[in-house]
Amino acid sequence: MSVVDRINDTYPELRNAEKIVADYILSNLSRRFDKSITDLAKAVGVSEATISRLSRSLGYSGYQDLKLSIAAGGAYDEVIPNLPAEIRETDQPLEISQKLSDALTNSIRDTRAFLDKQALGLAVDALCASNQIVFMGVGGAASICLEASHLFAKAGRAASYVLDDYGQIVTASTMRAGQTLVAISHTGQTKSVADALQLARKAGARTIAITSDRRSAVATAAETALITWKHEKTSVALFGDFIEGRACQLYLVDLLFILVMFRSEQNEKDNLRLTGNALKDFYFSISS
Repeated sequence: MSVVDRINDTYPELRNAEKIVADYILSNLSRRFDKSITDLAKAVGVSEATISRLSRSLGYSGYQDLKLSIAAGGAYDEVIPNLPAEIRETDQPLEISQKLSDALTNSIRDTRAFLDKQALGLAVDALCASNQIVFMGVGGAASICLEASHLFAKAGRAASYVLDDYGQIVTASTMRAGQTLVAISHTGQTKSVADALQLARKAGARTIAITSDRRSAVATAAETALITWKHEKTSVALFGDFIEGRACQLYLVDLLFILVMFRSEQNEKDNLRLTGNALKDFYFSISS
């Protein structure tokens, strides 16, 4: 097993200080790893004993053995931040296809297992009763907001999206009762999204968060939080979120849309037929 595989397998059982060292190793695999145990302890702010314990927890005889394993395995040549951990650059295309499929399937399965029935019900109630739905997210979450807005708009609901921090603060500050803000953030640490939730909630709007961390700023700022799959490994900043996290967000958006369509009394099913027929007539007229 590579260092990456060993860390991923043992991460849930590691102590907090050991996780700090493990995160540092994973975040620096693209660099030559030649720090002494003393230098590494100073760099991450832990004791040398913690590094020794981590080495043994990973199945190595000591820190020197861990360093040799990193060098011998060439882990820094194999790992790309925030791709599914099982995928290697040396894998064949069909092998990568299988690993990616398994990773996405497993992450959605875990998200389904995390679903809180009460929270899901509150989210659906809020959306059914809303006269306007606003989706907010930045970075990779922006694409999910676009898709969510598209789905609800085709069903005749007043749905929009705001993808920049300035617009999020402005929009949230003017939201009122009868409106619902749905905020999407994998890490839950997006400041503008968390602040927007607080503003909208204070103004009387309903608020829903879709995030992987129930203790995050985004989750705690919302009235209702739906929790997605979360990788045990810490996300590397500025490299984007885990691919699996995006798939889980889309899964929850689709689930909310279906449940609202079946339960709401705002003619969603009829509106889907109307928009579908309108689009068919429009594109048929172009082709003819």
